[in-house]
Order: sequence, then C-alpha cells, then structure tokens
Amino acid sequence: MSLLQLKLINMKISLLFFLLVFLSTDIIAQHRGKISGHIQKENMPAEGFTVNLLRSTDSSIVQLTATGSEGQYVFESIAAGNYLLSLTAVGYKKTYSPAITISPELQEVN
Repeated sequence: MSLLQLKLINMKISLLFFLLVFLSTDIIAQHRGKISGHIQKENMPAEGFTVNLLRSTDSSIVQLTATGSEGQYVFESIAAGNYLLSLTAVGYKKTYSPAITISPELQEVN
C-alpha cells in the first residue's frame, strides 16, 4: 500500500468520524428541553433568587441559576425526564414547584 493510499484511508476515517459525531450531536440536541419562568415577590420582579433544577426521583441538582433583574430564569439543554424546581433566597423559606416533565413531545415549559 502506498503512502497516498494510506493518507486517503486516513482522510476517509477522519471524515466518517466527524460526520458520526456531528450527526449524533444533532440527534441528541433535538431531544433536549427548556424550562423558563419569572419569579415575583410582592408583585415586583425577584432578582437574585437561587433556582435549582432537581431530578424528581432523588432531588439531585441538575442545574442551578439565579434570577435576573426582571426575575427571569432559564434552564436549557434539559434531557427528557421529571424535574422539580426549588427556590431559595436569604430571608425566605425554600419552596418547591410541582413536578415538571420534559419529553420529546413537550420540550419547553414556562
């Protein structure tokens, strides 16, 4: 086998690997969801509250964020499953949301 043939084989393998990774990433991304919302206290945006995205099965933390200046929060790239939100802030009691389900049919929850 010549050096040129080896280089061509190597290029084909590299291209195949790239396509496989690219396509699998695209397929995985299609089954990801988004959870977003706004938090208010006394009818005003609640800035700086901590919002945790938890697995409903064991309450383990999946993602966490803080509310923005308008009380908004967003969790993106959420895998299909069942979740809870917990909300905490200094001087406030920790509260939990009802169960939230992300599925291929329901990928965005507000």
